[in-house]
Amino acid sequence: MQTQDLAGPGRAASWIIAQTFIVAFVTVAALLAPPESGSILLLPIGSGDPGLALRQALAHGAQLEGAGPISGTFVVHGSRDRLAPAMLSAGVLMLSARPLLCGKPQSVAA
Repeated sequence: MQTQDLAGPGRAASWIIAQTFIVAFVTVAALLAPPESGSILLLPIGSGDPGLALRQALAHGAQLEGAGPISGTFVVHGSRDRLAPAMLSAGVLMLSARPLLCGKPQSVAA
């Protein structure tokens, strides 16, 4: 008498799909995570004020590199640990500003 394999091919496929999503998520997270120190893209979320985000970043030691690829975003050079608390309270998402992801920063008129 044979017993049925409860795992079956459908369950194996589900595990492969789940592992693929996990690998993809970790890869995207690693690409978007802001560096410890370096170029960081500031992305105001919701009703976050881009001007406030930039002023807070500059007040916490960041240096403006230029405008980001999306209107209202900025690329700054700074320390993630110094910027994170201020950006969180200002409603700003910090992302990696890798040239591969957002191109060369555009200059900002003063």
